[in-house]
Amino acid sequence: MQHEVELVEEFLARPEDHRGVPRSRWVPVLVFTGPRSSSKTRLLGELEAALDIPHARQDLEVAPEMSTWQRLSALVFELSRERGRFGRLGFPRFITGQLVIAQQLNRHDRDRARAQVVQALEAHRNVDQLRLTLGQILADVAAAGLLGPVPVPGAVGQLLPNFVISGLTAWRWGRRVVLGTGQHWYGHQDRQLDRDPIDELVDLNQMTHRPNDDRERLDAEELLWSAFLADLRAEFRRSRYADRRTLNCAVLLDNIDSPAGRGFLDGLVRARDSMREEEPLTGGDLADPLTVVATSRSSTQTWANIPSLPTAEDASYEDYTQWHGGVGVERNWYPVQLRNFTRNEVVRLVADAGMRDHRGIAAAVHRFTDGHPGSTDLLLTAFADAERRLELHALLESTSPPDHRSVEDRLLDLFLANLSAAARADLVTCAAAPDLEQARRLGAASGLLVATAERDEVFAPSLWFQNAPGGPAVLPRVLRRLLVRQLAGRPAEHPASWAKVHGFFRETGAGAKALHHALAIGEVEAVTRQLAELLRGPELSVADWRAVLETTVSAPNRVDPAIPPLRHVQELSAWARGLDEPLASLAKLVPARWLENDPLLEDGLRLLKLTIADAYDRIAPHSDDMAALLEDGQKYRRDAEQIR
Repeated sequence: MQHEVELVEEFLARPEDHRGVPRSRWVPVLVFTGPRSSSKTRLLGELEAALDIPHARQDLEVAPEMSTWQRLSALVFELSRERGRFGRLGFPRFITGQLVIAQQLNRHDRDRARAQVVQALEAHRNVDQLRLTLGQILADVAAAGLLGPVPVPGAVGQLLPNFVISGLTAWRWGRRVVLGTGQHWYGHQDRQLDRDPIDELVDLNQMTHRPNDDRERLDAEELLWSAFLADLRAEFRRSRYADRRTLNCAVLLDNIDSPAGRGFLDGLVRARDSMREEEPLTGGDLADPLTVVATSRSSTQTWANIPSLPTAEDASYEDYTQWHGGVGVERNWYPVQLRNFTRNEVVRLVADAGMRDHRGIAAAVHRFTDGHPGSTDLLLTAFADAERRLELHALLESTSPPDHRSVEDRLLDLFLANLSAAARADLVTCAAAPDLEQARRLGAASGLLVATAERDEVFAPSLWFQNAPGGPAVLPRVLRRLLVRQLAGRPAEHPASWAKVHGFFRETGAGAKALHHALAIGEVEAVTRQLAELLRGPELSVADWRAVLETTVSAPNRVDPAIPPLRHVQELSAWARGLDEPLASLAKLVPARWLENDPLLEDGLRLLKLTIADAYDRIAPHSDDMAALLEDGQKYRRDAEQIR
């Protein structure tokens, strides 16, 4: 994942000012997005292993009940570790708020609550008391899994490196950490305010534990993020290590599209927006030295106003500033699409594994998975473990120890492990829909979806992706192919059988979409005759006719993959023997193109492509654009020559 790592390094960089001193710049949350098992977590692991700067990592699916202040506390504990030339970061402002939040204040008597805050701050001038309180907070967040698995929560102080707590209590501020810089900041908050710090801390405690409404809860979260960022700004400006800190510190967050994820980061976004608004008023530089690298399973639906999602090869800070760095919400996020493996990359993976027939295996795997990383890895492992070379359709049905589950079921689990059985069943039904819009129409009008309570699971953004900006949201190709196999396996009497689901789309659709589903049902002759009429008629140009053909033959099929494809073509075109052109050749072209799109097809592909090329040659003289169809034939002939 070299390109992704290099992109993160670019967003970590702190350019030098005219004096040669590193300075902070506004950096968005860098979001790597892709479906499940697209190497998002692997990327964070590689980054964590490579970083030698202050950094922290957290999975936002873990412990969803933990509050923002507890999640931030976990980040502070990790960021406080000493990192070579970067030294150790101190967080007096955040720790002040953290210690006050940990108190039980009187919520009925304001004066009493103020006195309790003053008393707590005074008590924590004692380093041992400060260490004890921080240790208790540390134990809580560690037990919740925010610092990694802890076998015995009560022994957390022994299990975690001592310098984590030591780093929080041995700063240069010493015993004044919660009485000086930390406390006074709450009075001005870097926004030229003139407030009583004690009152602000009382409010922070009460808004955190007993907010009157969501607005107060959000205000408390924003204030904590602001304190956290203010500590970082101060450390990178004034520390004796300032000139060595040429890179930001980093926070790595997995699964920001979890229920707790975006809410957690929204506090960061609000805090940064407040500082952006304050910057022209103060004349200061309020950008913070923090690069957040996040992963998300949500697709471009989440970033609806961003014109396109680059891959890491095309992404850069310059691209961010050009397209996303203006005003509005989008300036806070820079989503980058994690791409799939190319066919050549899969060939190298198979060759490196030492498998025989590595090109054949690579072609079959890439054809079925479209290069999806998790699916590719699983299938390559299954091929390597198999006692003999199996056809892909047979490999999918094979089982292996210890659970003796099929390869197909394990592939489905990559995407659907947390989906309810009812939602899974409905998603199988929706596999007949080419895109999310059609799936929603199926749910609204067909009566074929039954999981009403789980409907949000079926249509979740983490399942449906836009492959192109502005394009329809679709299931990842490999997932849809797996679900289509499940749909094909349903008996004819099933309430949502193959014929019933595709029949709904055929009856309610029009044009190429209706032909698509009619072909899926197996109405080959009717579809072919209609395509012949469209080719001869004046309604469509040849270019438009070719587009209709493409949509039609992209229909899924349920033919037996063990039977050679040319035998299927012969059987499906038998009705047209002895008929005139172009119908006779169209009768071969339609099923041949249909079967050629079958992702499980391995043997017979070369002869099938030659059959398609011959059919195009015979049909071309009967069209208004002979050259275009002859070129289509030549393309298939060239493709056939590449297959050995």
